[in-house]
Amino acid sequence: KVIDLLPIGADDVARCEPIYETMPGWEGTTFRVKRWEDLPVNAQAYLNRLEQLCEVPIAIVSTGPERDETILKQHPFK
Repeated sequence: KVIDLLPIGADDVARCEPIYETMPGWEGTTFRVKRWEDLPVNAQAYLNRLEQLCEVPIAIVSTGPERDETILKQHPFK
């Protein structure tokens, strides 16, 4: 049986098996990329899939340690 929420009891959790999903990777770096369009297509697909699975939109993607090394995919407060 496939479930969407982790069970509460430890015994039930111990019986769960994760469902793994693989996706194609990408070559090159995403370091310091500042625009969504400049991300590799497979990186965009990965992030879009993550949004679907979590049912939460991704607003900001960090591509480096500095504050300006981010992609604003959508306004975080909309």
